[in-house]
Amino acid sequence: MKKTFTCLLLVLFVSIVRYTYAQTKISGLQGKIINESYAAAEAATIVLIRYRDSVSMQTTLSDRNGVFVFNSIKPDKYLLQITKTGYHKIFSGPYVVSAGRIIIIDSIKMQPATVNLNEVVITEKRKYYEVKPDKTVLNLDRSILARGSSVFNILTTAPGIKTNNNGDIFLRAGLRAAIFVNGKQLRLEGDDLTSYLQSLPTADVDQVELIQNPSAKYDASGSGGIINIILKKGKNIGFNGNVTANAGYGNFGKGGTTFNGNYRSQQLNVFGGIGYKYVKTDHTINNLRNVNAGDVTTFDTRYYSTQSTPSLDYRAGADYFINPTHTIGFLIKGSAETSKFDKQTNTYMSVNGAADSTITTLSNLKRKRDFISYNLNYAGAIGHTKQMLSADADLSILNRQSNENIVSRGNPTSSPTQVFLKGPAYDNDTLHNYAPTRLINESIKVDYSTPITKTSKLEAGLKASYVKSDNTQTFAALINNVYEPVPMFTSQFNYTEKKTTAYVNYTGSSKKFNYTIGLRVEHLVSDANTPTMLHDVKRDTTAFYPSVQLDYNIGSSQQLSFIYNHRTEQPAYESLNPTVSYQDNYNYRTGNAYLRPAFVDYFQLSYAGKSNYLVSLYASTVSDFFEFSYFSQNDATKVLVTTKRNLKRVNDYGVKLALPLRLTKWWDINFNPDFSYYQFIDYQGYLNKWSKDLILDLDQNFTIGKTISATLNTHYESSVFYGLSYNKPVFIMNPGISKQVLNKAATINLSVSDLFNTYKDRYQTMYRNLDITSYDKKETRIINLSFVYNFGKRTVKGARKHTTGNSDEVKRMSGGGGN
Repeated sequence: MKKTFTCLLLVLFVSIVRYTYAQTKISGLQGKIINESYAAAEAATIVLIRYRDSVSMQTTLSDRNGVFVFNSIKPDKYLLQITKTGYHKIFSGPYVVSAGRIIIIDSIKMQPATVNLNEVVITEKRKYYEVKPDKTVLNLDRSILARGSSVFNILTTAPGIKTNNNGDIFLRAGLRAAIFVNGKQLRLEGDDLTSYLQSLPTADVDQVELIQNPSAKYDASGSGGIINIILKKGKNIGFNGNVTANAGYGNFGKGGTTFNGNYRSQQLNVFGGIGYKYVKTDHTINNLRNVNAGDVTTFDTRYYSTQSTPSLDYRAGADYFINPTHTIGFLIKGSAETSKFDKQTNTYMSVNGAADSTITTLSNLKRKRDFISYNLNYAGAIGHTKQMLSADADLSILNRQSNENIVSRGNPTSSPTQVFLKGPAYDNDTLHNYAPTRLINESIKVDYSTPITKTSKLEAGLKASYVKSDNTQTFAALINNVYEPVPMFTSQFNYTEKKTTAYVNYTGSSKKFNYTIGLRVEHLVSDANTPTMLHDVKRDTTAFYPSVQLDYNIGSSQQLSFIYNHRTEQPAYESLNPTVSYQDNYNYRTGNAYLRPAFVDYFQLSYAGKSNYLVSLYASTVSDFFEFSYFSQNDATKVLVTTKRNLKRVNDYGVKLALPLRLTKWWDINFNPDFSYYQFIDYQGYLNKWSKDLILDLDQNFTIGKTISATLNTHYESSVFYGLSYNKPVFIMNPGISKQVLNKAATINLSVSDLFNTYKDRYQTMYRNLDITSYDKKETRIINLSFVYNFGKRTVKGARKHTTGNSDEVKRMSGGGGN
């Protein structure tokens, strides 16, 4: 498969380059205008002058990349006259244009006109929050809390986002968001997703886009919208970069350092970064479970673990500018970590209130996780038109290996009924679990865009991907000093998936209207095979995903917007794995090979006012919803199984606001309230529940002098019923202060996450035969001190953003194993 993939890739790129250059059999002249700092000079006026008689033949403007093009000109000798406000007029040439040839000019540099200024006043800075009808942009360089932190930590403070201790990230309408990095969707969930985002330092990140209405260009997966993490790329001629060092302390110490560097010349941009991080943290889970099967039997389970994780993240890439309109590049990024867990679970059991027995389970787990992704990309104009063609080829690999030793001991009370110790399969057992996983994703895509008129554009694209997942679990019990396999927990799970997609997107505008209309079609063939359990679930489906955004410009900076899209949430690969994962004698975890994808229809009507405030009404309906933990209890054996299962439908109606306010010159706030009303319906007829939910996000920023700034972020969510459980309120406060030093080249930051240590999940599940009260608390109150030093020029426009191709599959590369 790899040889075939490589051959197809080479054929594609050769064909693209041959095709684009085949369109050049006309006479023309093109080049690039730069300013004194070697940045692209946008909107410069270029006049094409015939050299022999000084007659002006054509006039054009340089685009945002400084590029200008003169097409279909007659063979002759020409001069160029270049003008731009604030710069001296210059002439370049002469240039001899021959029949059937295109003259490509090296960058033409302009010099600023001399102007005497008494004072320069900066009236507007790039803000941390940029709120738009379809998305919110977070500029991480403007956030004190982001400096020296991880991407996962900063997402917990972002407006409209909520997270839980399972690692799930929710964006719109309480639905899970798809996570993208440079346009590439991470097929990770749960602990794997959390680990990756915690290993990704914010020093590597330029912006985070919270996209509530993804167009048809994006993969259809992501029922709760898209969170796109845009990595930094060098913006300057020469060498530049930054170094970050941070140290923190909560219940345990932690620290790390990150380096990002970039070298750029006129035709080549090379960039990369590396970061090391060590984190030690802990996790507490308390569950009180009642089983009513004649006698009321109670499990009081108390779990505590510590986790020590050194991790390394790295990335390297380059862009080669073949000419002003053609670029080819590559990107390699990855992470590696080794986690060590020490776990202890004490389960106190009673019958009708009388103590019966205690089981203590001790575990030490070593888990290695390596993730690497390769991307090769091309972008260029077709001939000398404004048509653009781009292509991406991707290969992503996740290797995960878990090695765990488990010892359980049962201790009856003085007058035991022995109800429990006779129930489970093992007593006084010594167990060993070895579980390697390998996931491979290959994909290739091509995107095309062309202007239809001056105010409209058509985009279209094709993509093909292949995924293979191999999972093995070898579970053994020590019997007579020999480890023997336990058939119930030993298994093999293989998953393959082939997907082909196509999309078309049309964007247009007029004096009053802007609109984007798109359609995406995806054909998916999958096979989830568990030979040891005789599961073999095959699917062959085709689905259509329309999207619409209509904007009406009322005038005076006011706008009405309507959004609709139809999207899906495909189960992560691990969620389909029916292999039983042992937690203790009475708690198992497993996937569900028969889990169906969820589909969502989302509607939103928004009003944007003069002061950049936004009011939105929204509604969504989700069929086959599964983004929650489903519990199944056997009253006879007392075993509780945590898995995934589809609900019939979830409806959600709500209103949200984005209110940016400047109270004084030194005090800015962003207030983001969100009120919604949920309905959850199951297939069996046991659940038809309505629930209210209120989320309040308040971010306050203070300017204290010229070099000191501070921030205070608070998040509140009311009690809410979600999935199968009632969740208690959550409140979090995160303060921070920053000081610029070394002539503003460096910054010292001090922040505290969860100042009052109030962030915890508390919920109760009362469904059918379930009666469970849970408390879930991770280490969240952490004092963090960081130092950031920037070096090199920081003013020149950067190269294009990488948007890689295996966007829908990598997110589903999920991991098992709790902590």
